[in-house]
Amino acid sequence: LSADVAAAARVRGAIQLEDTLLPFDDLSRILGHPSDTLPTASGIVGALVIRAGARRGVVAVADITGECEAIVKELRPPLLRVRHVLAAGLLGSGRLALILRPADILDAQVARPDPAASARE
Repeated sequence: LSADVAAAARVRGAIQLEDTLLPFDDLSRILGHPSDTLPTASGIVGALVIRAGARRGVVAVADITGECEAIVKELRPPLLRVRHVLAAGLLGSGRLALILRPADILDAQVARPDPAASARE
């Protein structure tokens, strides 16, 4: 996304994709890291369309590294219900990656406070 489109989508909390208005937010904010996702030197903000069942949304991300292979392991108690996390994956580089639960990310987008409503108060 261009930086201007991403900024407008942040304010609205939504972005137009084809003929559908989808919820939009920064993944960093959803995960509890208040830093904004900044555009790259070329003025582009990385974004992903996520889906859970029939629901879809768009999240801005700090970086898109591409596809990679991973050995995925489900979490066990007491980590079974860590907020937003579905599983963990061991990458080919030996690094651990968390696999996020799309339904939780979409729920967090819907629960986002309406910036227009707070401006009216």
